[in-house]
Amino acid sequence: SQGASTITMQVARNVYLSSEKTFTRKLYEVLLTFKLEHLLSKDQILEIYMNQIFLGNRAYGFAAASDAYFGKPMKDLTIAEAAMLAGLPKAPSSYNPISNPTRARSRQLHIIERMQENGFITAEQAETAKRQELKIRSGNDHTRVHAEYIAETVRQLVYAQYGDEAYTRGLNVYTTVKASQQDAAYKALRRGIMDYERRQIYRGPEEFIELAGTQKEIDEAIDDALTEHPDNGDVMSAVVLEANPKRILAVRQNSEQLEITGEGLRPAQSGLSDKAPPKIKVRKGAVIRVVKTAKGAWEITQLPEVEGAFVALDPRDGAIQAMVGGFDFNKNKFNHVTQAWRHPAG
Repeated sequence: SQGASTITMQVARNVYLSSEKTFTRKLYEVLLTFKLEHLLSKDQILEIYMNQIFLGNRAYGFAAASDAYFGKPMKDLTIAEAAMLAGLPKAPSSYNPISNPTRARSRQLHIIERMQENGFITAEQAETAKRQELKIRSGNDHTRVHAEYIAETVRQLVYAQYGDEAYTRGLNVYTTVKASQQDAAYKALRRGIMDYERRQIYRGPEEFIELAGTQKEIDEAIDDALTEHPDNGDVMSAVVLEANPKRILAVRQNSEQLEITGEGLRPAQSGLSDKAPPKIKVRKGAVIRVVKTAKGAWEITQLPEVEGAFVALDPRDGAIQAMVGGFDFNKNKFNHVTQAWRHPAG
């Protein structure tokens, strides 16, 4: 082993231990690493790693990633496709071919070249792989229902009844939630919160980054910033390239540029003023949030600080037909329906 970043330690950390950050867990991690290395061969450890590692797009393991990104089993992957997947472990978000195809392509080419240098493929195979145009499955899953708070509530209830067996008994759980109502509730809650947010004072960009050096260095700085500030549904992140009281020019991932003018600037007028304090000043290098209006124009906005909740029940039997516990489950897992203890219309 050569430190905490070895594959064995990652297997111990991610597969067999909880995610809590304590000295006890760290000690268990070290001890488990030594035990794994004595009980398993390097190939066995690598197999566990490759079957469990997170590779973005809700895929864990290369078999799942092969289906998620290319819609095919691993045995049917081409060299070009395999090289694209091989680039994901280093940074699943930064090298995601769906959200960051430019950077993913650069990483893929590097891996193809390394495969050739190490004798795994011929020069002819490398050239063919480099020329192959990949067909990546779209990341826009329009059929997905945002029911994360419901799923977590169900998990808690099942765990309370079955304990650790909840994860091993292969239970099928059915809810009374209606997908159409859940989708309407999710969109209505977010729309209401964002409408309220538009009336609040602008709190400033989420971060400021330095846009200096070569174009490649600037592009990488932008990619890193947007990876650290991922899109939140339709509330998207962007990096400002130019800004003045009448216009903002910004860039999103994959070098998509957007322009904000007119009414789209209104929510951040205080940040565009010449007298704006440094921490709220919208300027070059600022990481901001943007949304598309009903008319298709861009508007500057910000992630809300307030929360909200929505629950719909069938009055005849109390069955929950829709439940949204907050603006964004990934941002705040506290369920304001089941955990906030506020009476309705209070």
